[in-house]
Amino acid sequence: MWRSLVKFMACLFFSWVTLFVFLPIYEELTMLRHNKQSMATSHLRIYKRCLVQYFEENAKYPNNEQGLSSLVNNECINRLIIDPWDHPYVYTLSQNTVSIASLGSDGKLGGVNEASDIKMEWNISQKSCSKP
Repeated sequence: MWRSLVKFMACLFFSWVTLFVFLPIYEELTMLRHNKQSMATSHLRIYKRCLVQYFEENAKYPNNEQGLSSLVNNECINRLIIDPWDHPYVYTLSQNTVSIASLGSDGKLGGVNEASDIKMEWNISQKSCSKP
């Protein structure tokens, strides 16, 4: 009888611990991940605005070699912004497309959840962009 009561109390205790300790921690981590992704999206918007300004002043986008550092040289931003996971943003200029991306928490192409890439790109002939 006492063993059953002890097992029941132990299960009840661990259920309460899970509910009141681990669940709030999980929610906090989920919110933190979402905030980092939102911050990366805001950074991409800043870079896009500066790249459009660069284009309007120079009639071209910086090439891949110049990259985002040309925006500092052009005095659009004071310093290069790194993503919330302490990785540099990736700038790519192709024949028809400008692309800026954060490679997520792992700093590698691809990934899921927090490691997923956050990307903004637009056609060179347009100033509108696909939202990340």
